[in-house]
Amino acid sequence: MEVNNRLCEAIQSNHNIILDMAASWPQVTTTHDSKRYERGRKVPMRAAAMALALQRLEVHFRRRGSRTEGHAPRNRPAGK
Repeated sequence: MEVNNRLCEAIQSNHNIILDMAASWPQVTTTHDSKRYERGRKVPMRAAAMALALQRLEVHFRRRGSRTEGHAPRNRPAGK
């Protein structure tokens, strides 16, 4: 039950951040903080969702970057 509650809160928070990004209306509430995702103009909700996902991926890979320096990419068989 705890996992479901945390998942529901995460989904609601992310939805609110995306709404704020789409409307270009950043705010800080008890459930979410969309000020750091402000882009300065209104965008479609799909674009806001994609921007949020890309920003989070960027943060993840920047944090992980120092651990992966010097590693060569894995060779994959053709067609996969």
